[in-house]
Amino acid sequence: MKIRNLIVLVTVFLGLCLIAGFYHYWSNKREGTQCFINLDKEDVSKIEINRKEEVFVFEKKETLWQIVKPLEYRADQALMVNLIDSVGNITLEAVISTNPQKYEKFKVDQKEGIEVKFYNKEGEKTVDFILGKMGTDYLHYYFRFPDKQKVYLSKGVSRNFVDKEVEKWRDKTILALNKDALEEISIIYPGSDKKGEKREEIKVTKKEDKWLLGEEEVDSNVWDSYLNNLTRLNMDDLVSDSRTVEDKKEFGLQKPSLQIKIKLKDNQEEEILVGNKNEKNQCYVQRKGIETIFLVSSYKIDNLKKKSADLIKKTD
Repeated sequence: MKIRNLIVLVTVFLGLCLIAGFYHYWSNKREGTQCFINLDKEDVSKIEINRKEEVFVFEKKETLWQIVKPLEYRADQALMVNLIDSVGNITLEAVISTNPQKYEKFKVDQKEGIEVKFYNKEGEKTVDFILGKMGTDYLHYYFRFPDKQKVYLSKGVSRNFVDKEVEKWRDKTILALNKDALEEISIIYPGSDKKGEKREEIKVTKKEDKWLLGEEEVDSNVWDSYLNNLTRLNMDDLVSDSRTVEDKKEFGLQKPSLQIKIKLKDNQEEEILVGNKNEKNQCYVQRKGIETIFLVSSYKIDNLKKKSADLIKKTD
């Protein structure tokens, strides 16, 4: 009799545990697989990212995103759009914990987590969340709202995406020109009298719909490729903004190995200077009117080094 009563009690206990487990599962499931981020993408005007005691601030000025802290520079527009789209599509799935003592474990505390804040055009904070480490399935990330206890598994934004050095957020563009606006390109090899080298200048001018080197027509295929490389010139990295003019002498930009002058319609001009190479086979590059010194892979620069014989249209 006692054994039968014991079996009944154990069965009841297990049944209650099963019911409690199902209740916990379904209550978490009801909260999961939803988009909890109510973000008006068109109304975003400011974004803050707090990482490792650093604060990055981005502001939309007219139609372009700018980095305003810790430095002032153009932001990578594609990255900013991707960030906004990704945050707008965040989905929160199962609740993993509500225990504040586990925040550090999931890296959703204020010290280890990456906090992301969005502001609207009125300056009001509309979105604020902390992104933690990757989940055990390598597909999800731990996620928490700063003023809430619940820790979720989330999809939509990876920690690696927001956990970047400020240099990675910069616009990589050195030149972005409309080919139809170009009128003249001068490729100049300054040379050095001390070494007995002579200055060489190759000037290609557009007349009507043809590009001419002197009186000869250039090879359209070669020249189209050249203009594509020139008008979409991007950096790979850049030299620290803190470098002084004296420091910059070592980069060979005061006596460049290559100089490209560009004349556009409406009397606009651009100029690119190419200096020495570093140990990573990158060239120091500077754009006229901009103090920033860029680093560009040497193969990109080699594509811009053309001589007359490379350009002249060959006849059969």
